[in-house]
Amino acid sequence: YVDQTAIKTAPDTYSDADYFFHLDSDCVLTRDTTPLSFTDGQRPVIVYEKYEKLAADPVGKSALRWQTVTSRALGLRTDVETMRCFPNLYPRWLYAETRKRIELTHGRGFLDFVRGSTPVGSPLGIVGYSEFNALGSMAYYEYRSQFDFISQADWFASGRGMVKQFWSYSGRTEEEL
Repeated sequence: YVDQTAIKTAPDTYSDADYFFHLDSDCVLTRDTTPLSFTDGQRPVIVYEKYEKLAADPVGKSALRWQTVTSRALGLRTDVETMRCFPNLYPRWLYAETRKRIELTHGRGFLDFVRGSTPVGSPLGIVGYSEFNALGSMAYYEYRSQFDFISQADWFASGRGMVKQFWSYSGRTEEEL
């Protein structure tokens, strides 16, 4: 599990694409779309929410663990959660910048950091590194003008949500079948 989070932070090392589009296996596109659907016409959109708002939401509280994890990885205090919904579209250069930041912060290789960041005794799926939060927070705090940040509520209110996202471990309800 930990290695796949590292791989998702390094697609630029095995592809020459200018942008990478992430859609997890527990997601389904609900209408025709293109990667441009996840831009403001020029810049990639990153959907976010402030941790302060998530703390007040019984469902949102589950995301609070990513604040500490991401702050530790990047060596800065993160106040926004950037793994609010799929898909994620990031430019090629952001991956190398994120890995470099983590390496400089921790004085060791990126993969060594990720592999060593799993809390001892953590249940499956609870890791000490969050690839999409690291990438999104790096964009938010270091390269904000190169992205269009939109709150999760505004994203869905605008009708731009194009993905039905499930939780891989939750199973399916009768309603979803």
